[in-house]
Amino acid sequence: MAIKKNLTDIAAVIETEDKVREKNAELIVEKIDVALLLGTCIILIFGSLLMLNVTWLQWVLFIPAAILIFLAIVSL
Repeated sequence: MAIKKNLTDIAAVIETEDKVREKNAELIVEKIDVALLLGTCIILIFGSLLMLNVTWLQWVLFIPAAILIFLAIVSL
């Protein structure tokens, strides 16, 4: 009975380790996506500001973009 419980515990530990590895892989993908979005937002914002080609809509969208950049930095 003790051997059967031990085997069950070992199987549960292996299953948990597999789930942790899977979640870590997902987190890496999410961090890469956040970094790419952050870079894209920064490039678009600075590109518009440097070219002095900023429309009223871009100014309206600047605040959500700034919040996105802040949240992306915090999540990394």
